[in-house]
Amino acid sequence: MEATCHPEADQRRFIEDQFQYLRGALERLGKRDWLNVLNSTLIGLAINQLVPSDAVPNILRFPWTALQAVLGLPLELSSVAPPG
Repeated sequence: MEATCHPEADQRRFIEDQFQYLRGALERLGKRDWLNVLNSTLIGLAINQLVPSDAVPNILRFPWTALQAVLGLPLELSSVAPPG
């Protein structure tokens, strides 16, 4: 991963901490629960490391709108609108 992403020192430390958590969780959790934690950790790492923070509101707009339509909620997006 370092060869393609070139993470900063703090990013590398964050990634190492996440994998250390996964190693510990392997001993505490059952197989199915651990796989769920693995999946969510990998998705979280990808999002945190690859997606610029200013793009997050636009990325969240679609699932938020779909959830609101399914639940019949008003389509106000002020909580995920970009600042400014």
